[in-house]
Amino acid sequence: MKYFIVDDEELLDTVDEVLDYCIDEDYHRDDDDFDEWVNDQYDGAEINGYEYSAYEIISSFNDDNWDELKRRFCEERNESDCGDARYDLSEGDIGDEIEIQAYTVRLVEDDYESGDYDGDKEVEVYLEEQREKEDKEIEQGIMNIIQVIG
Repeated sequence: MKYFIVDDEELLDTVDEVLDYCIDEDYHRDDDDFDEWVNDQYDGAEINGYEYSAYEIISSFNDDNWDELKRRFCEERNESDCGDARYDLSEGDIGDEIEIQAYTVRLVEDDYESGDYDGDKEVEVYLEEQREKEDKEIEQGIMNIIQVIG
């Protein structure tokens, strides 16, 4: 099996190549759930009756600690993305499309050449065959109902 990066029309041979290509160390840098992650890692503080979350405290100091937290957060999320993608790529079937961060990866045959045929056309043909099969099943169901009524 080979791996076709749909977005950039790149053809790669191994799962590791795909992961190296698709996983960006800064992909999660602007995630909205960074504040929740910080609060899960550290305790906040109560001062004069007001509860300050760890995120509120740490974000007020825009220093090296903040950058280190962002790096650790991105690293943890990327490890999770990498593990999920490795599983999906290893267990997927030819024709499956897998989202890995900002990329779509299509699993293709070993003899796939990115310029030899249009992979989208192959998918369209498959989908059309599935539609025709469903139409025949519906038509058969209607015929069965008509026979029961008649």
